This record gives sequence, C-alpha cells and structure tokens, in this order.
Amino acid sequence: MNKLSILFKKIFRNIYYKFVEGRTTVIKKPEILNGFKWIESKRFGIAYSHGNYEVDLLAQLSKFLSPQYVFIDVGGHAGYVALFASRLCKQVFTFEPEKANFAFIEKIIQLNSIENIRPYNLAIGAIKAKLKFEQGLTSSMGGISETGDTEVQVMPLDEFIFNGDIERVDGVKIDVEGFGAKVLEGMNHAIQNYKPFILFEIHNQEEILAIKSLRGYTFITTNDLPVIWDSLPNQFVIALPIKK
Repeated sequence: MNKLSILFKKIFRNIYYKFVEGRTTVIKKPEILNGFKWIESKRFGIAYSHGNYEVDLLAQLSKFLSPQYVFIDVGGHAGYVALFASRLCKQVFTFEPEKANFAFIEKIIQLNSIENIRPYNLAIGAIKAKLKFEQGLTSSMGGISETGDTEVQVMPLDEFIFNGDIERVDGVKIDVEGFGAKVLEGMNHAIQNYKPFILFEIHNQEEILAIKSLRGYTFITTNDLPVIWDSLPNQFVIALPIKK
C-alpha cells in the first residue's frame, strides 16, 4: 500500500467515525455472529462489524468447537473471538489486561445479554505477579514490557483453572503480542490433562520455540496447510492434539 492510499484510508476512517462512533449496529456476517449487537468504535475499526476480521481463523474455530466445550480466550482484545465462540460452545473465559479493551468487552457482553462469557481483567503468564504493561500503536498491540507505564495482574492459567470452577478445557486461543511463551509455560497442567487445541499467534522466535516444543501435537495453518516455521511470525498456528 503506497503513501497516498494510506492517506486516503486515514481520511476516510476519520470521516466515517465522525458519524458512527458509539453507534450500536447489528453484525450480519459471519453467519454465526448474525444478530449480535456491536458498538462502532474507531479504537477497534470496522473489520468486526463488517465481518472481515480473521475470517480464516474463525472458520477454523467453528470446526473445532462443539456445544459441550469450554473455550479460553487469552488476549481478548475487543471480545470478538469470545463472542463468536459463545454461540458454539458451553462456556467462554476471556482474559484482557488492557483496561479500555476490557471495558469494551464488558459493554458487548451486557449489550447482548450473554451469560456464557466470563471476562477477566487479567494477563495470563508463567507466574502470579504484577508486571508492567505498555500501550501499543493500536488497541491490539499493547503487551507486557519492562518499559510499560502501567501495572497489570498476571496469573498462570493452571492456577486460574485450579482455583475456579472450570470442569474442562477444550480449546485455547493465545494472542498476546509476544508473551505467548510465558502463557504456555503457565498452562502445562492444562495441556497435559485436557489436551486442548490451541490457536496461537506467533510474534517472535521465543513463541515459535515454545509452540514447537509441545509434545503430542501436530501443527497446521489457518488454511489447513502444514506450518512452514521459517515463514513466521505474524500469523496463527493451530496446534491439534494427536489422537491416540
């Protein structure tokens, strides 16, 4: 995309949200989300309400979830994936440490009177601690960083499961801007005992090494192709448990 195209896109975006910011709309596609209400927001963009967000990822998710499943969304962002999963499975737990993002998730849940999504203003990691969080250039790019100017509570997923009333874990989505290796480190028990499928977005070499180290899993892309590890990062890898 050249500079002129970027400029026109930015101008259009500013004009568009001057008129629609904060307006409640109804999602029409993908079909699974049809009828859900959404709040137009420049912070998150039009891909969500227009049905253009991570189409391949959501298509895969629809294959793997079933009505009795429990799905965990680590890095909830705007709550869109959790919203999608809520129509396909029994229970959704979504974790989002960034306060503005989390507040939006709560609004979407309330707006749609959804009872099977449980949101938590937490980061998931390897140990229980308070760590620094740095805002990103966009609402989706913030993450744990030593240069962060705010603190967030971090908890291992295993500890959350142990202390909660989660009866099973069937699927996990992890998209945490480079902190994914720590997420996997803190969910060893869940992986060993529940063997969930894992949707994992790669951002750095540490995350590649962490997801590749899983034993008893096979890996594909969101297009059902074998993973070419050298072509990463910045795409989702799907880890599927090998059936015995």
